[in-house]
Amino acid sequence: EYWLKTNIRAYFSRVYAGVVLIAYLFILFLLYFDKKYFNLFKIADYNVIYYFAILTSSFFMLGFYYYYANILFFYKKSKIISGVTFITAFFSVVMSYFFTMYFGLEGAAYSTLITYVIYLILIAYAAKKHENRIQLTWINDFLLPAITILFIIVSGFYFSKIF
Repeated sequence: EYWLKTNIRAYFSRVYAGVVLIAYLFILFLLYFDKKYFNLFKIADYNVIYYFAILTSSFFMLGFYYYYANILFFYKKSKIISGVTFITAFFSVVMSYFFTMYFGLEGAAYSTLITYVIYLILIAYAAKKHENRIQLTWINDFLLPAITILFIIVSGFYFSKIF
């Protein structure tokens, strides 16, 4: 009841997005600082920063997945989690194969992102089905993650070009 009254889910979404963005920007700063002064990492191709941005977005979505999966674990609905995992794993393998074949590393990164987005959507709706007090909102559940992902990917593309 407490988490419903205090809207802790909205708070979690905002704090989680902020922490991920701060960590991501810190890593970009370290890479830039390293290239300018030390060159310890010896990165041959700075397009890797763009791939890193896409994968950061993927794991950002996975964090939201864990939030909703915990609701299903609470209700002991591990069969649903297993089914969703199997479906998305199959989809991921097929999509990764074709995306990697046609787009290389960038395709593999994007297939991971798309897989985690599908993973989140399926788990969120399953959690809502078993916990009817969950109100999925556009701002906290869709708009905030979309804006965060867009910022990470665009900044990753930008930084990969200026490094």
